[in-house]
Amino acid sequence: MPFGEGARRIIIATDRPLNFGEFRNRSRSASYGFILAEIRLTKEGKGVGKLASMAKVSWNKETRSLEIENYSNEPVRLTDVEVLGSK
Repeated sequence: MPFGEGARRIIIATDRPLNFGEFRNRSRSASYGFILAEIRLTKEGKGVGKLASMAKVSWNKETRSLEIENYSNEPVRLTDVEVLGSK
């Protein structure tokens, strides 16, 4: 999908709630405390995105960007994303 003039890129990072089992058992998933999403929208308000539900996120000072560390699983693909009321 082409993204040109008027396109938007939205990045959302938030903490991930841990359930009691993850916390008590100190499972590996307890080390991944963030959910990270990236959505790309055309000027018409339609687009696609990716969602990393368990991610170890860091900030790269050189490239000034978020990076996902130890990322072995494929992200969830968001298809047919649409801004409500964009007409």
